Amino acid sequence: MSREINWVNLWAPNLLRLLGVLAVFLIILGSVLYYNSSIKRTKHNEPPKGLAFLIFNLINYFRNLTREILGKDLEKLSPIFLTFFSYIALSNVIGMVGLENPTSSVMVCLTLGLFSFVGTFVMGFRYQRFSFLYKFTYNVTIEKKSDNKKIKIPLMVNPIEVMGSFTPLISLSFRLWGNIFAGVLIISLLYNLPYALISNDLGQLFPVEPGGIMTPDRWRLGAITLLSSLFVPPLHAFLDIGIGLIQSLVFILLTMVYWVLNKEHE
Repeated sequence: MSREINWVNLWAPNLLRLLGVLAVFLIILGSVLYYNSSIKRTKHNEPPKGLAFLIFNLINYFRNLTREILGKDLEKLSPIFLTFFSYIALSNVIGMVGLENPTSSVMVCLTLGLFSFVGTFVMGFRYQRFSFLYKFTYNVTIEKKSDNKKIKIPLMVNPIEVMGSFTPLISLSFRLWGNIFAGVLIISLLYNLPYALISNDLGQLFPVEPGGIMTPDRWRLGAITLLSSLFVPPLHAFLDIGIGLIQSLVFILLTMVYWVLNKEHE
């Protein structure tokens, strides 16, 4: 007997996450438009004000950070890192308004990790050309007597280097997903703890007296759980804002480190 697919129930668990992705996009778009409009209204010898001043400092921070790690020639990549940092940071803290964090989805984190993974190869080929492929092989170095130039001759594929090239994709993606998903899971359990403890599901452990009157044990349990729930919002703020911002910066810093390692010749 065939069963009809309930599309509402199928999409319901992902609805809050999709709304979170849309909200993050709209926030970033609105911030860019606001900053562009604010800069145009600001006089040349005056600093921007309000939110525009915060965005201005973020731009300068990532410009300096990119210059220090990747070099002055790649300073132009700072807007890309700022964009990814903003997206990850907002995705981590959007749960504060009741939406589901987009980074709690493993597919979102894998997509972000793919950005770092592809960038390592782009950086390697950009600065080392095809000699970048030598790192994936076992090589024999021969020195020419005429000009003392060393030549590498590849013998076979180095499986350790090949597997190691996937490290940025795996480590960055699952580190970000694991931290955010664990925080979301802990907060969800804490928010549902009072309801679970005072619900009728625990009727056998804390029975209700005839006539619907709750026993003193149930009243004390309910008071304790409701009181403990007052500590959940500060913990929620710490996990979403504190840990979320730290994980966003760690993701960008590790991406820069992976890139600069492939930029330099071995």
